[in-house]
Amino acid sequence: MALAPVPSDASPLRCVAWAEQDLAGEWTVVWSFPGPSSREAECLIAARSPDVDGPCFSRVGDDWCYSAPVAYAAPRERGRAAGAVHLIASEFHPERWLSLAAHVAGLAEADPSPMPMQRAYLEAVTSGEVAGADGPAWRSDATADGAALMEASRLGAVCRILGRDLPVVWAALLLRRRVVFYAGSAADVCQACRAMPLLVAHRGRREWERLRPLVCGAAGSARLAAPLPGAGAPAAEVKAAREAAAAASSSAAEGAVSAAQMAAAGGLAELAELATTSWSIAGTTAAALEGMPSLWDVWVDLSARRVAVSAACEGLLRADTPAHATAMAAAVEAATAAGGAGAEAAGPAIGRALAKVSKQLVAKLSDVGEPTEAALEAAGVSGPMVQLMLGIARAEPGVRVPPA
Repeated sequence: MALAPVPSDASPLRCVAWAEQDLAGEWTVVWSFPGPSSREAECLIAARSPDVDGPCFSRVGDDWCYSAPVAYAAPRERGRAAGAVHLIASEFHPERWLSLAAHVAGLAEADPSPMPMQRAYLEAVTSGEVAGADGPAWRSDATADGAALMEASRLGAVCRILGRDLPVVWAALLLRRRVVFYAGSAADVCQACRAMPLLVAHRGRREWERLRPLVCGAAGSARLAAPLPGAGAPAAEVKAAREAAAAASSSAAEGAVSAAQMAAAGGLAELAELATTSWSIAGTTAAALEGMPSLWDVWVDLSARRVAVSAACEGLLRADTPAHATAMAAAVEAATAAGGAGAEAAGPAIGRALAKVSKQLVAKLSDVGEPTEAALEAAGVSGPMVQLMLGIARAEPGVRVPPA
């Protein structure tokens, strides 16, 4: 008996998809239910699958993709190496939807046929909970609100990796530049991206809008053949890249294009967006993106504990300003007071400390009025700090900046 689709506006959930990896290592999107809002989403799901080494989440246009892996106990008997569950939702709430993805993945481990997974999806959409043997196995209201859950992010661990480069990344976020995190693990990349808005928590939820936690999986980037639009490219070029992704997905559904080509097309659409934006917090498992400086201003290699800054931003982000020194001192003091850099409370404490430093800088701008070089210098600001303050003024919501 087929399960009937539900209206897409009945829940933040858009679709559930199932992907499998064959013994040769190739991934295929086996089915999606009731179907993504656009064919492009299937391209992006195909690009995600090779990187799902743990619970991870990513942006798909205006929606979010929450993914969970499924390991097969006897892959040769099944003829498949592994599987992955993907949920598309319009809501940014990793704990809520990753827990559902994990539950659906558990169902798939017992029975990889579509019916149990689709039934769980429909129950979640229509009632906000999924039935279990002894009551609800999952409930949408079982998690705290998103702001509180941000406090539980692994900011402390990321700050330990950044070390003395923490003020560099903080300044990049404050100036709303493009920061890309790289690691071999998609789950690690997602955690790092998720934590970053805490460093500029004085802006509230605004920074969440620019999260791109998993851009162009390793398989997708390795197969990219088409040229990328450059930074500042016309919107038509970005649109063309997205249309190419959608066309590849539609053709793939008809058997004309392989899943690998779908992944590459999906990756192209994502990279086109990243190349033409001036502000993002992104993550990737594709080391090749480090060699594409048009995509980032700051590159953070979590595995190697290394931070690279583009030539265009080096002078400003690595400047020896009082703000950099104050931020580093505040972070160290906060971590020490919380019990040390390794303490669980260190991350939120560092976030609050840097938010306080950020607020002080914004307050300084307010005191100046309409910030100009002359006004800042008259207020006692000098050297590289002038350009840093002007950059903050341009990035900070609500601060009036006179025309150049």
